[in-house]
Amino acid sequence: MEITFSFEHDYELPSVASPQDIYVLSVPFGAGAIKWKESLEQKGIKFDATIHPQLPLIEFALKDLSPKVVDKLAAKFGENINDLDDLNIPKDLRIIPPADHSWATSRQDSGVGALAYNLFTEEVCQQLQDFQFDEIKVLGIKYNDFANENFASKQWKKRSVTLEVGVFELPESHPEFYRYNGTPILQIDGKNLGTFAPDSPKLPIGATFAATLQPDGSSVILKVNPESINLPEIPLPESEPKLDTAGQFRAIHRELWRKEMFDNLVGAIATTYEQRQANQSASNEIEQFKIGSHWTAYVQPSGDFIVRNEGKRTICRGNLQTCEEIFPLSEERASELEAMILERERLLHRKHELSNNRHHISSQDIELN
Repeated sequence: MEITFSFEHDYELPSVASPQDIYVLSVPFGAGAIKWKESLEQKGIKFDATIHPQLPLIEFALKDLSPKVVDKLAAKFGENINDLDDLNIPKDLRIIPPADHSWATSRQDSGVGALAYNLFTEEVCQQLQDFQFDEIKVLGIKYNDFANENFASKQWKKRSVTLEVGVFELPESHPEFYRYNGTPILQIDGKNLGTFAPDSPKLPIGATFAATLQPDGSSVILKVNPESINLPEIPLPESEPKLDTAGQFRAIHRELWRKEMFDNLVGAIATTYEQRQANQSASNEIEQFKIGSHWTAYVQPSGDFIVRNEGKRTICRGNLQTCEEIFPLSEERASELEAMILERERLLHRKHELSNNRHHISSQDIELN
C-alpha cells in the first residue's frame, strides 16, 4: 500500500455537513499512520481522520495547508496510487482498523454498539461493576491554556496535581462553537488542559481527581490515583412530582403533537430526497436543500439526515429509513415548523384564489368580446 496525496473534490468530512474541496493524505494502517497523526498535531495542522471504506488506509483531510506544505507533499506522494483492480480487493471486504486507530472516524454503518448494549445488558452491567482505571489520555493540549507548557520538565515530573472535569466554553462567534462548546474538558486550577481521547476512560462533569502528568507526543497521559476520584453528587428529589390527570393528559398530548411534527418533517425530507435522486444518477454525495426560508436539510446516502438553521445550530437529526430521532425536535422548533407549514398553506391558498380570479376575469372578457 502506498501513501498518496491528492486534491479531492466534494470530499465528505465527518465534522462538516456539506462536502468540500480539500487535500487528502492517505496512509496505510500501522505505526506510520500514528506517526503522521502525531506529526500533524505537533505542527498545528488541522485535519479530519477517516477510515477508507475499501482499503486499510487512514484518510487525513488536511485543512488550511500552506502552499509550501502542499508542494512538499505533492512532490513526495502526489504520483502514488492504490489501484483497487491491481490490488484485487474484494468488494464486500469490511475494513476493521487496529485498536490504536480509534481516533479515526469510520464510514461503515453505525449502530453495532447500541445492538450490543440491547442484547447483552447483563454482561455490560457486570463489566461496569468491575471497571477500574488508572490512566486517562488527554488530547488538544496545543490548543488550550497549557499550550506552551513543558510537561517533561522537572517542575511537572512526578508532581501530583488536582484536576477537575469542567465544561468547554466558547463564544458563539467562534468557528468551532457548535462542535465543541459544552463538551467536557479537563482543567487544572480552572485552566483548560485538554479533552478526553476517544478511546480513553472518561469521568462526568464536576468530577475531581489527583494525577501525575506524563507527556506522550502531542498528548498527555494522566497517571490517576484511583482512590482520589471524587464524583459529583447528584441531588435527587425526595419524592416524585405528581401530575394531576389533566396535567398528564396535556403532557402526553404535547409529546404526541411534537412527534407528529417530526414524522411530518421526516416524510417531507424523504419525498424531496427521493425526487432529487430520481432526477440524477446514483451519487454518494450529501444532498442539501432548503426547508422554508430559514432551515436547511443535509441528507446522506445512508438515510442519516440533519436539519440546521441559518446560524448552523442543529434543529434535529435522524434517519429517513428507520425514522429514528437521534437529536430530538424540541417543542419550540416543532411550533416553528408548524408556523412554516401554516404560512405555506396560506400562500398556496392565496395563489389559488388569485389564479381563479384571473381565470374568471378572462372569461368575462371573452364573453364581452
